[in-house]
Amino acid sequence: MSSSSQLSSESSWGSRISMVILHFLFACLVFALNEELREFASQNPWYVVLYFGLLILTLILYLRVAGSNPGYVMEEQKVGLQSRVHATISALESGNDARTVKCDSSCDKLCSICKVHKPLRAKHCHDCNKCVLKFDHHCHWLGTCVGYMNHRRFWWFVFCEIPLCFWTFVLYCTAFTEGKNSYTWLYNALVVCLLVFLALCLLFLAALIVFHSYLILTNQTTYEVIRRGRLYYMRNVPHNVKPFSKGYVRNVANFCCGTRSFYYLEEVPSDDILSARASSSFLQALYFNCC
Repeated sequence: MSSSSQLSSESSWGSRISMVILHFLFACLVFALNEELREFASQNPWYVVLYFGLLILTLILYLRVAGSNPGYVMEEQKVGLQSRVHATISALESGNDARTVKCDSSCDKLCSICKVHKPLRAKHCHDCNKCVLKFDHHCHWLGTCVGYMNHRRFWWFVFCEIPLCFWTFVLYCTAFTEGKNSYTWLYNALVVCLLVFLALCLLFLAALIVFHSYLILTNQTTYEVIRRGRLYYMRNVPHNVKPFSKGYVRNVANFCCGTRSFYYLEEVPSDDILSARASSSFLQALYFNCC
């Protein structure tokens, strides 16, 4: 393992441990700061069970997505092992059977770093030092990329993080309003700082879940939205067209229920189809008959 890869791995584990500690710290501190909450919890233990149950569920989802494979392009894709016409595209390096599919123009880009044929929408991540299928972004808090294999897990983690963050915010609000007359200014200052931090986290999480829900509806990735004008396969696509969308209904169905054991190669539709989509209505966009 190279020194850069080792440093990246150590940084990833540091981020994961910090996230777990931060969650438990905020959860335990609110009970320590609020005497009324402790009394209520002692009389209603179900409340504590529900709160910490949500906390543990969120952390389980976090660790699952943090430790998951985002969809690395397999070593079998290296130059010379297979032709460009019939290339093996695998979504996992974890022992799943590779599926062989026909590959033409969607698999003609060679990664200059890891020497693999990258399917359309794949990108080399310099943090992971691997090419990732349907690359969305590299999340430093997770210590891994979000891609084809773990985007669904990532969405569910953020979805569960929002009610946990909101619940914790409400508890700290209660601690501030009920304790400000009986505690020192230091107590109030601490609670206010924690409230501001939680409010910022809540706003960020809300924006994140809305944005990624939009990506799911339209079958896009964060990387494609940000770098649309610089991606070779998106340059000639009308700005209001989502070239990989199969219709909102099918996009959501594929995201929620689609198998991740193999990867379907995607291609940019023909100019005629793109032109038709540019003038399509909302109802037509619900379910495209093409592609």
